[in-house]
Amino acid sequence: MRKIDTPAELLRLLADSSPGLIALLDRGLGYRYLNQQYRDWFGINPDDYVGKTPADLMSAEDYKVVKPHLDRALRGERTVQEFKISYKFGRPRNVRFYITPHRSPKGEVLGLCVLVLDITEDLRVRETLEEATRAKSRFLAAASHDLRQPLHALTLLTHALRRRTSGLPEASEMLDHMSKALTSLRRMFEALLDVSKLDAGLMKPEVRVFALEPVLGALCETFATRADTRELRFSLQAIDAYVHTDQAVLEMTLSNLIANAIKFTVTGGVLVGCRRRNGKIRIEVYDTGCGIPEDQIEAVFEEFEHNRSTARGPNDGIGLGLSLVRRYCDLMGYELDVRSKPGKGSRFSIALPEISKDAFASAPRSKAAAARDSLEGTRLLVLDDEPHVAYALSRDLADQGADVVTAERLEDAEAILASGDWPDAAIIDYDLGCEEMGDSFIARMESAANQSLPSLILTGSTDRESLRALAASGRRWLTKPVDPEVLSAAIVGLVDS
Repeated sequence: MRKIDTPAELLRLLADSSPGLIALLDRGLGYRYLNQQYRDWFGINPDDYVGKTPADLMSAEDYKVVKPHLDRALRGERTVQEFKISYKFGRPRNVRFYITPHRSPKGEVLGLCVLVLDITEDLRVRETLEEATRAKSRFLAAASHDLRQPLHALTLLTHALRRRTSGLPEASEMLDHMSKALTSLRRMFEALLDVSKLDAGLMKPEVRVFALEPVLGALCETFATRADTRELRFSLQAIDAYVHTDQAVLEMTLSNLIANAIKFTVTGGVLVGCRRRNGKIRIEVYDTGCGIPEDQIEAVFEEFEHNRSTARGPNDGIGLGLSLVRRYCDLMGYELDVRSKPGKGSRFSIALPEISKDAFASAPRSKAAAARDSLEGTRLLVLDDEPHVAYALSRDLADQGADVVTAERLEDAEAILASGDWPDAAIIDYDLGCEEMGDSFIARMESAANQSLPSLILTGSTDRESLRALAASGRRWLTKPVDPEVLSAAIVGLVDS
């Protein structure tokens, strides 16, 4: 082994051992040093290019692209850029340039240090991973759409069947268990839908001022029953306070935190408490569960993080709860904090600004719409290309007193409307299994009849393009599976608007 006598020799050896090109340029962009990789890449003698410039190695067109970044570095700015470059020697390469100003002890830019790495293989791997991600997204979107249809039908049929089993205790008990299972499934799909909406930028907060205590009371009443079935203590310590935020997002955030606390608690209990601190209200969820090691706290907020080994009781989630909590907090600007001790329990908390009582008193109140309390006598058109969905929806609506006309094909619905039998409202599937989508069909029918058609669009699609198209349509829409009571209320509001 050759002895290295000076630091300069060591630096040269390191540079020559680099897998990329390393060069030192003066202020005129002339090469002062080139490492041995120039020989390996281009088959040239690096020493022959001392005094020459990058223009002598690159095509003229590509040098024009790179030159502005070299100039920026000469002005003192370190740059990192990726290019596909055609060199005068050898094959074209995908490369990443690291261009660093070479400064004097006084800070003056004397020249540039340039490192060039071939990233062809990196790009190939990146493209493969991106395509795999796109394929996964397409599969999940398709699977989600296809699974939502039967779940939507089952939800409606269970609701209709409950009306027919009144007074039959055994049947009612079985339906209770069915409803709980369907509710669990709906929650999973709602979590996936929220992820899609957040990714697509379609979740727009509706901020208003409201009293916090009654909201927490109603929310915790539901979870107290769940905790009781697990023989866990559950308590709420609320305070009289007012906040300015989106109530639905706040409730979803806290619901995920409380559900997570109950799920991972074996003995003891869960406490939801509030406190004032620095002009903010901090809402805290304590549990006496298994706790989280400090080095794993960040991991629990990752999507599909689902620790079955430490969960107790019904573990009916898919690992999106805490991931959604972080997304909701980012959306609303809530401060999120976690403290935990393995074997002792955890405390998850969010903080949001408190509003004064005077500000609450002067805040505008929404006017409750005077709406009918049933669908009795309402004439409705149902259009869905899934026969079991159309059947389930029409039976549920008919049970509520509506006069329902059902169509499973676009042509049938078009004939009904063309006959002059114009309904009070229409419930239409978004994807009708043909080139024309539900919102386009409604617009075409309205244009032909020169008459508006109050419409509610139901969709099993949760991909970004569909969600954005629905948001841009200006139509009212809901995503399957829809809770029957939510659906009924939406139709009532549609007819009365």
